[in-house]
Amino acid sequence: MVEPRVLVGCPTFQGKAYCLNEYLEGLESLTCQNAEVYLVDNSKTGEYARLLEEKARDWSDRTGKKFGVHRMAENVEPVRRRIVDCRNFLREKALHEGFEYFLSLEQDVIPPANAIEQLLACKKGLCSALYLNELQGPGQLRAVAFQQRGVDNKGEPLIASLRLVDCLPGRLMEVSHTGLGCMLISCSVLEKTCFRFEEGKPAWDDIFFCMDATRAGFPVFLNSQVACMHWFNESFYRTVKGNA
Repeated sequence: MVEPRVLVGCPTFQGKAYCLNEYLEGLESLTCQNAEVYLVDNSKTGEYARLLEEKARDWSDRTGKKFGVHRMAENVEPVRRRIVDCRNFLREKALHEGFEYFLSLEQDVIPPANAIEQLLACKKGLCSALYLNELQGPGQLRAVAFQQRGVDNKGEPLIASLRLVDCLPGRLMEVSHTGLGCMLISCSVLEKTCFRFEEGKPAWDDIFFCMDATRAGFPVFLNSQVACMHWFNESFYRTVKGNA
């Protein structure tokens, strides 16, 4: 059976250079043979894009797989707008170049080697892997996955991040939304949902994407059996690597 064609990529910028080597190693370890990589750089200068292009050529020569890099020419503000523009660039690429899925894999998230196959096996339009972040303050790691816990006095949904214990044992579970750190998205979802944010609201595009996809008939799932490493900031990276 032929594997579906999967585009793997994300927006990135020079601030994630600290974990670039780990990301490249993670990409190389992926066992899906029908995946292509594409990164969109939104750094304020072209230096990081040139580094990525050099790494991509070396990676492609070594692996025999495709790895493309695009630099967004304009430094659009605010940063949320730049990221949305990058994601929609990838969305258009997936839709117009014959891909069946887009794996949004952010540059600080390192997946297990069989992540694509495990997420594909769930047969869902949207399915995220499990990864952690300091959502409740320094040292307080929570899953980047959320459930609605009622509404506030203005009728707005109350959203709570999941604890690791909420995600165990590893299983497929429906959630209200997740981040886009390691999410497999069917192109049938991308056809009906684009990436966006709203001025005046603090939420980033991942929340709006999950909300819009759910309204379009595609609930969000988390496969907590697929556990990723998340180098969420340079301080955490240096601390862990220093103790390794």
